[in-house]
Amino acid sequence: MLEQPDQQRITVNGIRLPVPQHTGWFIDPCFRTVPLPASLLHLGVNNIVLERHYGSGSDLEAIYLLGTFGVTLSSAGATLARLPATLQTGSVTDQGLPFYSGHIRYHINAGRHGRLALPGVAAACVTFRSPDGRAVHAAPWAPFECQLDQLASRDGVVIADLALTRRNTFGPLHLVPIDQPAIGPHSFRSSGDAWSDAYQLIPAGLTASPQVTGVRLGKNTLQHCE
Repeated sequence: MLEQPDQQRITVNGIRLPVPQHTGWFIDPCFRTVPLPASLLHLGVNNIVLERHYGSGSDLEAIYLLGTFGVTLSSAGATLARLPATLQTGSVTDQGLPFYSGHIRYHINAGRHGRLALPGVAAACVTFRSPDGRAVHAAPWAPFECQLDQLASRDGVVIADLALTRRNTFGPLHLVPIDQPAIGPHSFRSSGDAWSDAYQLIPAGLTASPQVTGVRLGKNTLQHCE
């Protein structure tokens, strides 16, 4: 995913990557998507090189890899890895999804009666769904709660879709402290004590165990990410 792909020559490990005449887009129409065949990649270090004429009207922006994979972070940087099969309660940034900012669907064993509360939500919005996927209740801000009898769940499993924020995708990813009163252009040009070589990621996902009428529940599972 990148801006102005038609104005760039892209090579992957020395092989020219063709840019289709009609590209798709993701998140914003200015972010165009170009298919990257898996056959061009190999284990180890891969090099993506972009070349272009630079002048008035040119933009030099970050590029992004999209796909079904996880990411591990180390002192050496970020490495592609397998997508985690399940997620535990806690920030997904520590579970192979440090830069992910889409939707996460949790299946919660909550029963069929009482009120379900999600005390730890690091996301922009929560949508509670019935077993057939129908949206029953949207919670764009705290408290993130719903009445269980409204969901008509026979087996007591509740679906909660969390829409994450875009902060861990678009940054600023090296600004300290992480909590800021506001984010602006200056936030991406920090230096000195306001800069960290390590990635600065805000929590994302279900960060505390769900509760029903004050009762803490057991293990929850992830169905899929989008």
